[in-house]
Amino acid sequence: MIAQGSQFSLRDVEVVVAQVDLDAVAGFRGSISSFQEQASCKTKISSVAVQYSLCQPFNLKMSLSGPLKITYHSPEEEIAFGPGCWLWDYLRRSGASGFLLPLSGGADSSSVAAIVGCMCQLVVKEIANGNEQVKADAIRIGRYANGEFPTESREFAKRIFYTVFMGSENSSQETRMRAKKLADEIGSWHLDVSIDTVVSAFLSLFQTLTGKRPRYKVTMVEH
Repeated sequence: MIAQGSQFSLRDVEVVVAQVDLDAVAGFRGSISSFQEQASCKTKISSVAVQYSLCQPFNLKMSLSGPLKITYHSPEEEIAFGPGCWLWDYLRRSGASGFLLPLSGGADSSSVAAIVGCMCQLVVKEIANGNEQVKADAIRIGRYANGEFPTESREFAKRIFYTVFMGSENSSQETRMRAKKLADEIGSWHLDVSIDTVVSAFLSLFQTLTGKRPRYKVTMVEH
Protein backbone atom coordinates (compact mmCIF):
# COMPACT_ATOMS: atom_id res chain seq x y z
CA MET A 1 0.00 0.00 0.00
CA ILE A 2 1.55 3.29 -1.12
CA ALA A 3 -1.45 5.64 -0.93
CA GLN A 4 -4.71 5.70 0.99
CA GLY A 5 -7.80 7.87 0.69
CA SER A 6 -10.11 9.02 3.45
CA GLN A 7 -12.56 6.45 4.73
CA PHE A 8 -15.05 9.16 5.66
CA SER A 9 -15.04 12.59 4.05
CA LEU A 10 -17.32 15.54 3.26
CA ARG A 11 -15.62 16.04 -0.11
CA ASP A 12 -17.64 15.18 -3.23
CA VAL A 13 -14.49 14.03 -5.04
CA GLU A 14 -11.22 12.83 -3.57
CA VAL A 15 -8.14 12.21 -5.71
CA VAL A 16 -5.38 9.97 -4.35
CA VAL A 17 -1.99 10.50 -6.02
CA ALA A 18 1.13 8.32 -5.87
CA GLN A 19 4.38 7.99 -7.84
CA VAL A 20 4.73 4.41 -9.13
CA ASP A 21 6.97 2.62 -11.64
CA LEU A 22 4.67 0.59 -13.91
CA ASP A 23 7.62 -1.16 -15.55
CA ALA A 24 8.76 -2.42 -12.15
CA VAL A 25 5.29 -3.83 -11.54
CA ALA A 26 5.26 -5.56 -14.93
CA GLY A 27 8.77 -6.93 -14.35
CA PHE A 28 7.78 -8.31 -10.94
CA ARG A 29 4.73 -10.06 -12.37
CA GLY A 30 6.77 -11.46 -15.26
CA SER A 31 9.23 -13.05 -12.84
CA ILE A 32 6.50 -15.26 -11.37
CA SER A 33 5.77 -18.28 -13.56
CA SER A 34 2.14 -18.61 -12.45
CA PHE A 35 1.41 -15.10 -13.75
CA GLN A 36 2.99 -16.03 -17.08
CA GLU A 37 0.83 -19.15 -17.45
CA GLN A 38 -2.33 -17.25 -16.54
CA ALA A 39 -1.52 -14.44 -18.96
CA SER A 40 -0.86 -16.87 -21.82
CA CYS A 41 -4.40 -18.26 -21.50
CA LYS A 42 -6.05 -14.86 -21.74
CA THR A 43 -7.02 -12.96 -24.85
CA LYS A 44 -4.56 -10.17 -25.48
CA ILE A 45 -5.99 -6.72 -24.93
CA SER A 46 -5.47 -4.53 -27.95
CA SER A 47 -3.56 -1.29 -27.46
CA VAL A 48 -4.34 2.00 -29.16
CA ALA A 49 -1.48 4.42 -29.83
CA VAL A 50 -2.24 8.06 -29.04
CA GLN A 51 -0.16 11.21 -29.14
CA TYR A 52 -0.51 11.87 -25.44
CA SER A 53 1.14 10.52 -22.32
CA LEU A 54 -0.34 10.38 -18.85
CA CYS A 55 3.06 9.72 -17.31
CA GLN A 56 5.61 12.31 -16.38
CA PRO A 57 8.91 12.38 -18.32
CA PHE A 58 11.85 10.53 -16.84
CA ASN A 59 13.46 12.48 -14.05
CA LEU A 60 16.35 11.25 -11.92
CA LYS A 61 15.26 13.50 -9.06
CA MET A 62 11.78 11.98 -8.94
CA SER A 63 11.28 9.69 -5.96
CA LEU A 64 8.74 6.91 -5.94
CA SER A 65 6.06 6.72 -3.28
CA GLY A 66 7.16 4.44 -0.48
CA PRO A 67 5.00 1.95 1.40
CA LEU A 68 2.89 3.30 4.21
CA LYS A 69 1.07 1.85 7.15
CA ILE A 70 -2.63 1.43 6.52
CA THR A 71 -4.73 3.52 8.89
CA TYR A 72 -7.95 2.05 10.25
CA HIS A 73 -10.57 3.90 12.25
CA SER A 74 -11.70 2.50 15.56
CA PRO A 75 -15.32 1.30 15.81
CA GLU A 76 -16.13 4.39 17.87
CA GLU A 77 -14.71 6.67 15.17
CA GLU A 78 -16.65 4.86 12.45
CA ILE A 79 -19.88 5.30 14.43
CA ALA A 80 -19.17 9.03 14.72
CA PHE A 81 -17.77 9.82 11.26
CA GLY A 82 -20.10 7.70 9.11
CA PRO A 83 -23.45 9.03 10.38
CA GLY A 84 -21.88 12.49 10.77
CA CYS A 85 -21.04 12.64 7.06
CA TRP A 86 -24.50 11.35 6.16
CA LEU A 87 -26.22 13.97 8.36
CA TRP A 88 -24.28 16.77 6.69
CA ASP A 89 -25.15 15.46 3.23
CA TYR A 90 -28.83 15.26 4.23
CA LEU A 91 -28.78 18.75 5.77
CA ARG A 92 -27.22 20.49 2.78
CA ARG A 93 -29.46 18.70 0.25
CA SER A 94 -32.76 19.00 2.13
CA GLY A 95 -32.74 22.79 2.39
CA ALA A 96 -33.27 22.61 6.16
CA SER A 97 -31.61 25.09 8.49
CA GLY A 98 -30.64 22.69 11.26
CA PHE A 99 -31.71 19.89 13.60
CA LEU A 100 -34.02 19.82 16.63
CA LEU A 101 -33.44 17.04 19.15
CA PRO A 102 -35.37 16.25 22.35
CA LEU A 103 -32.37 15.57 24.60
CA SER A 104 -33.42 13.49 27.58
CA GLY A 105 -29.95 12.78 28.93
CA GLY A 106 -30.31 9.08 28.14
CA ALA A 107 -28.04 6.96 25.97
CA ASP A 108 -30.07 7.18 22.75
CA SER A 109 -30.59 10.92 22.47
CA SER A 110 -27.11 11.63 23.83
CA SER A 111 -25.57 9.44 21.12
CA VAL A 112 -27.47 11.33 18.42
CA ALA A 113 -26.37 14.66 19.88
CA ALA A 114 -22.74 13.51 19.95
CA ILE A 115 -22.93 12.51 16.27
CA VAL A 116 -24.28 15.94 15.33
CA GLY A 117 -21.45 17.49 17.33
CA CYS A 118 -18.97 15.37 15.38
CA MET A 119 -20.61 16.56 12.15
CA CYS A 120 -19.98 20.18 13.15
CA GLN A 121 -16.34 19.39 13.87
CA LEU A 122 -15.95 17.72 10.46
CA VAL A 123 -17.47 20.76 8.73
CA VAL A 124 -15.14 23.24 10.45
CA LYS A 125 -12.11 21.03 9.78
CA GLU A 126 -13.00 20.70 6.10
CA ILE A 127 -13.42 24.47 5.77
CA ALA A 128 -9.99 24.97 7.37
CA ASN A 129 -8.57 22.59 4.75
CA GLY A 130 -9.88 24.83 1.96
CA ASN A 131 -13.05 23.04 0.84
CA GLU A 132 -15.02 25.86 -0.80
CA GLN A 133 -18.17 23.77 -1.39
CA VAL A 134 -18.49 22.84 2.28
CA LYS A 135 -17.78 26.46 3.19
CA ALA A 136 -20.53 27.74 0.89
CA ASP A 137 -23.04 25.21 2.26
CA ALA A 138 -22.13 26.08 5.85
CA ILE A 139 -22.54 29.81 5.19
CA ARG A 140 -25.98 29.20 3.68
CA ILE A 141 -27.21 26.81 6.37
CA GLY A 142 -25.77 28.82 9.27
CA ARG A 143 -27.02 32.12 7.81
CA TYR A 144 -23.62 33.80 7.97
CA ALA A 145 -23.22 37.28 6.48
CA ASN A 146 -20.58 39.94 5.80
CA GLY A 147 -17.98 37.40 4.74
CA GLU A 148 -18.18 35.39 7.97
CA PHE A 149 -17.99 31.60 8.00
CA PRO A 150 -17.66 28.83 10.61
CA THR A 151 -14.29 28.68 12.33
CA GLU A 152 -15.27 26.93 15.56
CA SER A 153 -17.48 23.85 15.87
CA ARG A 154 -19.36 24.96 19.01
CA GLU A 155 -20.24 28.31 17.45
CA PHE A 156 -21.46 26.54 14.31
CA ALA A 157 -23.51 24.09 16.39
CA LYS A 158 -25.15 27.05 18.15
CA ARG A 159 -26.58 28.12 14.79
CA ILE A 160 -27.84 24.79 13.44
CA PHE A 161 -28.46 22.48 16.41
CA TYR A 162 -31.27 22.92 18.94
CA THR A 163 -31.75 20.60 21.91
CA VAL A 164 -34.67 20.53 24.34
CA PHE A 165 -34.92 18.78 27.69
CA MET A 166 -38.64 18.14 28.17
CA GLY A 167 -38.77 17.42 31.86
CA SER A 168 -41.67 16.37 34.04
CA GLU A 169 -42.29 15.52 37.68
CA ASN A 170 -40.93 12.05 36.87
CA SER A 171 -37.60 13.34 35.52
CA SER A 172 -34.50 13.11 37.68
CA GLN A 173 -32.07 15.93 38.31
CA GLU A 174 -29.26 13.68 37.08
CA THR A 175 -30.66 13.33 33.56
CA ARG A 176 -31.42 17.05 33.47
CA MET A 177 -27.81 17.91 34.31
CA ARG A 178 -26.43 15.33 31.88
CA ALA A 179 -28.46 16.83 29.05
CA LYS A 180 -27.30 20.37 29.86
CA LYS A 181 -23.65 19.37 30.22
CA LEU A 182 -23.64 17.54 26.89
CA ALA A 183 -25.38 20.45 25.15
CA ASP A 184 -22.77 22.85 26.55
CA GLU A 185 -19.91 20.67 25.33
CA ILE A 186 -21.39 20.41 21.83
CA GLY A 187 -22.47 24.04 21.72
CA SER A 188 -26.13 23.50 20.86
CA TRP A 189 -28.90 25.99 21.63
CA HIS A 190 -30.38 24.25 24.67
CA LEU A 191 -33.76 24.73 26.34
CA ASP A 192 -35.06 23.22 29.58
CA VAL A 193 -38.84 23.00 29.37
CA SER A 194 -41.32 21.52 31.83
CA ILE A 195 -44.13 19.59 30.16
CA ASP A 196 -46.16 18.90 33.31
CA THR A 197 -48.81 21.45 32.27
CA VAL A 198 -49.14 19.87 28.83
CA VAL A 199 -49.38 16.36 30.30
CA SER A 200 -52.02 17.48 32.80
CA ALA A 201 -54.06 19.06 30.01
CA PHE A 202 -54.01 15.83 28.00
CA LEU A 203 -54.91 13.76 31.05
CA SER A 204 -57.84 16.06 31.85
CA LEU A 205 -59.07 15.90 28.25
CA PHE A 206 -58.79 12.10 28.24
CA GLN A 207 -60.67 11.85 31.53
CA THR A 208 -63.39 14.18 30.26
CA LEU A 209 -63.91 12.12 27.10
CA THR A 210 -63.64 8.61 28.57
CA GLY A 211 -64.44 9.05 32.25
CA LYS A 212 -61.19 7.25 33.09
CA ARG A 213 -57.74 8.45 34.04
CA PRO A 214 -54.57 6.71 32.74
CA ARG A 215 -52.30 5.26 35.39
CA TYR A 216 -48.87 3.68 35.33
CA LYS A 217 -48.85 -0.10 35.38
CA VAL A 218 -46.76 -0.02 38.57
CA THR A 219 -49.48 2.01 40.28
CA MET A 220 -52.14 -0.47 39.16
CA VAL A 221 -50.13 -3.40 40.56
CA GLU A 222 -49.62 -1.65 43.89
CA HIS A 223 -53.35 -1.02 44.21
